[in-house]
Amino acid sequence: MDDAEFVNPIAKAMKDVIDGYKALQLSTYQFAFENNKPSPIGLMSIDEILRHLEWKGLKIWREYYDDIMNAELPDSIYSILNCTDKNAQEKIFKPPFQLSTLSLQKFIFKSWQLHGFTFSDYRFEHHPKGVNENDLPKGLLLNENDTVEIFGNTNLKDGVLKNVIKHRKVTIAKFLDKGSEWHCFYYNYNSINGKETVEIPHIHYISNNWTLDRNVVLNELKKRHHSFSSNVHINYKR
Repeated sequence: MDDAEFVNPIAKAMKDVIDGYKALQLSTYQFAFENNKPSPIGLMSIDEILRHLEWKGLKIWREYYDDIMNAELPDSIYSILNCTDKNAQEKIFKPPFQLSTLSLQKFIFKSWQLHGFTFSDYRFEHHPKGVNENDLPKGLLLNENDTVEIFGNTNLKDGVLKNVIKHRKVTIAKFLDKGSEWHCFYYNYNSINGKETVEIPHIHYISNNWTLDRNVVLNELKKRHHSFSSNVHINYKR
């Protein structure tokens, strides 16, 4: 999904779900058509196919939205909003407090609906040293049996491609903003898989109460290793 800055999070999520579904299905239909497999391409116009996919994507979105809004979310989390006390914010997230993929999304939605916080979403990826991104295929999948599936063309050997997957650094940062107030939830694949120093799946939290400038935080998160740290480790369930 594309990065976004200061947007309505519900509108963004809806567009991402529908556009993602349409793109996936169209690529599947195209692959089937090119390999003489059953496909609506050639039997229906592209406009007809797109209308059907839009309708199906909207249905998928509505089901996903319901799942999000029905997720369990402790009311205490809303206390971090409009709070000027860093220690109070840290205390809220101490165990047994826990977030999940859906409950974090619910908090983002509710912060927009009830409190007017816009949403920004960033993804930063760093490959192992010596890897030229132009040499990578369109997609890679590392299976549980340690074999690698390749989507697209590449001259790189399987061992190199496995190393790319296992040792890349991906950081996801989600910001909520309202005037000079901001809140950031950030994580990488190691943190949510319990492979950091804290061996429990978790995400990090930081806000304007850390007396750091938002742009400084964002620029640091872009790097493979950032200079600041947050001791707030929120237990996270994927």
